[in-house]
Parts: sequence; C-alpha cells; structure tokens
Amino acid sequence: MWSMTNDASVLGFAPDDVITVYESMNNIQIASAGKAPEPAKAYIVGFRNKRGSFSMLAYLYFGGSQSREIYAPEIADFELDAYSVAEEDGVQFLESMGFMMHNLNYRMLSHDQQTALKKELPLFWTDLSDFAKFREERLQKSKGEHEVQEVAYKRPAEPPQTKERAISGVFRAAAEAKPASGVFKPAGGSIPVDDQTARGQADARLARLLAAF
Repeated sequence: MWSMTNDASVLGFAPDDVITVYESMNNIQIASAGKAPEPAKAYIVGFRNKRGSFSMLAYLYFGGSQSREIYAPEIADFELDAYSVAEEDGVQFLESMGFMMHNLNYRMLSHDQQTALKKELPLFWTDLSDFAKFREERLQKSKGEHEVQEVAYKRPAEPPQTKERAISGVFRAAAEAKPASGVFKPAGGSIPVDDQTARGQADARLARLLAAF
C-alpha cells in the first residue's frame, strides 16, 4: 500500500546515501485531486535513511505546473534483506498507473556521472522553480550553441553564373589550351589538317554554347 505525502522533508536524503533510482520512459496524464489532468514523469528512489535503515519513495513530477507528488509505502523503514522486495513493490505501484520504469543503475555510475545525473532529476531539487530555471538556461544555451554551429558550417553562396562569365570562361580556356604534341605546324603558318579539325570542333562547341543563352 502506497500513500501520498505532502511532507517534502522525506526528500532530505544525502546523495551519497542513494542506492536505487528508477525513471519512467514515458509521461502519463495524471489527474490529481482538485487539478486538471497533466502529464507527469515518475521516479523511484531508494536510500539509506537517517535512522540507519532503508526507505523507498515514489515521485511524480509535473513539469507544466512545476509541482510534485510524493508517495511512501506503508512500511517506511526496512532492513537490507527486504530492500529488493520494496524496490519491486515500488516499480509495480508506478507501472499500475501506466508508467514504464527503467533502472538508471545509479550505484554503477562514477561520481562525476552521478553528479551530472542529479542535476537532471527533479527529485534531487528542493525548490522546483530552481530546477525549472536550470532546465531553461540549459535549453537556451543549447539553442545558442546550435545556432553558432550552423553559422560556422554554413557555406557562402556562390554568385550566379552570368552569360558573360560563361562565355569569357570558354575563350580563356581556348586561349590557354596547348596544341597536341603530335601536331606539327610548318614554318609557312598553315594549320595542319588535324589542327583544322580540332579548331572546327571547338568552334562548333562554342556556337552551341552561345546559342543556348
């Protein structure tokens, strides 16, 4: 049996005492007492309490209204040998609402990874308005970095190719072209047959290009 509590002090656990953290992979429309239905994300946290025993809490976070609901099991304190049973019971409690719970394997993470994760989860924030501010600042920073990246990788647009530019390019290419090594030009200045053929083909290509403009 799980019941809702309005006592936020139950979240006063030390981060180093946290053993288990579950997070829902989906959001569910939850209608709280006296409130309209609102999407909620669910969490489970298991930890060593100040009395030296262990506790388990279920946590619902409503991002739209920046509010929460905290649920505690009927047995608030239990010993280590009952921990797995309490954890399974918490998962079943939230899954009965429609949440799909995922174990974040908190104790398997490095200290730096745990520190980064705690910033992302509302259940580690006492004031949810501070959590909302943190998420908004991170979102704005992410947008800014994305815009800077787009500018950095944006290629300058090439100017449109005009008729004059295209024609001048043809003449420049023709002027820079070298005669084939197998063609001999006599001293009298006449053009060999092979060269005449090549020149005729070039003139024909140029005529077709000019006709296209």
